[in-house]
Amino acid sequence: GTTTSSAINITVSSSNNPSPTASISSPSNGASFTAPASITITANAADQNGTVSKVEFYNGSTKLSEDLSSPYSFNWTNVSAGTYSLTAKATDNAGATGTSISISITVNPATGGCSDPQYVENGGYSAGSKVKNAGNSYQCKPAPYSGWCNGAAWAYAPGTGSYWQDAWTLVGPCSGNNNNAPSVNISSPANGTQFPVGTAVAISASASDGDGNVIKVEFFVDGFKIGEDATSPYGISWTSTQGTHTLMAKATDNSGNTKESSLISITVGMVTNSGLPKHIMSGYWHSWGGGVPFVKLRDVNPGWDVINISFAEPISPGSTDGRMKFVVSGLTSDYTINDFKADIQTLQSRGKKVVLSIGGYEGYFSLGSSAAVTQFVNDIKGFVNEYGFDGIDIDTEQSSVQFNGGQDPDFKNPTSPKVVNMISAIRQIVDSYPETFILSWAPETFYFPMGHQWYGGSNGNVDSRSGVYIPMIHALRDRTTYVQTQLYNSMQMQGNDGVMYSMGTVEGIVAMTEMIIEGFTVGGNANSFFPGLRPDQVVIAVPASQGAAGSGQISNAGLQQAFSIVNNEHPGLRGIMSWSINWDVYQNNNSFINSNSSYLRSLPTYSASRIVDAGKPGLSLKESIGMTVYPNPASGGTKVNLSFDSAPGNLSLDIMDDNGLKTQTLYFKNVEKTLELELPSIGPGLYFFKASGDKRIWVKKFISR
Repeated sequence: GTTTSSAINITVSSSNNPSPTASISSPSNGASFTAPASITITANAADQNGTVSKVEFYNGSTKLSEDLSSPYSFNWTNVSAGTYSLTAKATDNAGATGTSISISITVNPATGGCSDPQYVENGGYSAGSKVKNAGNSYQCKPAPYSGWCNGAAWAYAPGTGSYWQDAWTLVGPCSGNNNNAPSVNISSPANGTQFPVGTAVAISASASDGDGNVIKVEFFVDGFKIGEDATSPYGISWTSTQGTHTLMAKATDNSGNTKESSLISITVGMVTNSGLPKHIMSGYWHSWGGGVPFVKLRDVNPGWDVINISFAEPISPGSTDGRMKFVVSGLTSDYTINDFKADIQTLQSRGKKVVLSIGGYEGYFSLGSSAAVTQFVNDIKGFVNEYGFDGIDIDTEQSSVQFNGGQDPDFKNPTSPKVVNMISAIRQIVDSYPETFILSWAPETFYFPMGHQWYGGSNGNVDSRSGVYIPMIHALRDRTTYVQTQLYNSMQMQGNDGVMYSMGTVEGIVAMTEMIIEGFTVGGNANSFFPGLRPDQVVIAVPASQGAAGSGQISNAGLQQAFSIVNNEHPGLRGIMSWSINWDVYQNNNSFINSNSSYLRSLPTYSASRIVDAGKPGLSLKESIGMTVYPNPASGGTKVNLSFDSAPGNLSLDIMDDNGLKTQTLYFKNVEKTLELELPSIGPGLYFFKASGDKRIWVKKFISR
């Protein structure tokens, strides 16, 4: 017996610009449809030394459409009966082209019917069972695949489920009177909508049937049916739970044909942990030489929770047009780009996150216009979509972002074009993905904590890049997963206590990390205060070995001592980052990751609602000066006045019990020196009011009757 594989294309070229590659991923070769057909054609495309600028879709020599951004697709509608030959043609940024292997599809006339029974979910099918669904006849595959024939309809319904080809073989179109499947789509909520926890989400769907009538629409959340509606308008109410969820509607017509809607994603509550452990080890993986070995992704030490792939870079260093490239160096016939992509999925199947890092020292660039922003956004999203990255890491250096020196003092409202454009670009990227999409930052100390003492936006006599990450991180703090400030290759930095600290020391790591959590004045200006980040948004970053960086090395014991000091004051400190995974393999035989990952996993986890960092460092749950509460004691429903020695501005008020557990959080805008509120019903006992304003934190004891 013989079997022939699918054909592949290779190109032998004398050009310095190899052609891009393209392949049609859907529909499959030999697929059949019923007229008038609606066929979604999707393609994969890649360019090993540049970027793909467009993918064109052809039927024979006739161009059907083109797509300029990944994922590349085209919805070919109202296709009449016939046999068609489809190809995809990719064009790269230098004009080189590559054409996919052609596939053949058949669109059958809309006549006929099937004597096979209509498919139903979990219908007791066995190997060889035949059913009809969506106008075609299908046969259940032999064991061991036959078990899937009775799986969930959203996944295995023949012809419509996401994975139906794992269970069923397409026999062919129905003959006789054909009855087309109904159409259905979710009309509300919109894809990407966010809801507060506990919201009763109203899910609505529109459904119709051109040759009959819809008898019911079923609704599914994360693959589980939550109910159905038999009358139009079709809808259901679902009491939400925190997290990111997929919604789907399934329509059934009077002939038993079914159709499932496209999946949409919604987020309930603020999901900021992105599926990460409470404490993480974050490492950078690089593929170029530089004296350290190439490490296959599949062989990365399992202690690393986040693998930052270094780097996406500009096509031309120093450019301002936003054109980016992503190239994996060190590939061989034994480890190809497809192996690399497969390894990303392997790591993700192990619970790891694989993040695309942008920039690096040699990959400096800037976004000089709105057109450059659009180009940058499209290129980075293209890489994310093609490789399936879990997020992006911002590691821009040199002149990538800088101030109009001394003319941009307000970090909350920056005006410098390079800064404004970078904020806009990153915002557009992260807003294209669910809240679980990771956004991390890896600024050098010069670009972030240096702004405490010298801020290039307000001081024209210092480097215009000093502190330039401050406005970017502040503008995107709502989507920031964590910041991993590089505490190496750095001069001394001034802490909040005015002391100059050296990197690579326990006290230096503690001072810089606590400053980022507690907040700091910007440029020495008491009226300009950068509000601190949550502990779970802060990662301590040091070199893995002596050769990895010019300075900042510290022993594992010293690093763990510093982490413990900060974590005791600010429980929930996110983790440890290092440059790099490769250096740890080369110089340490993985001792850095083995020691520090074991240490982090030995730490207790803390509830995100536990507040023990109130007031000044070391004064957990201790009152601070400058705030009064009257009357005190008081009971629920009583009007209570809070007075402050300076105007808080925008204020969040945490009400905590005497164990430091948050019971409620209230929010107020533009608060002056006094605030009147109705005391919630919190039960009798000792409580603390923690008022966090734009520039300060106040803590006051309170007794509830």
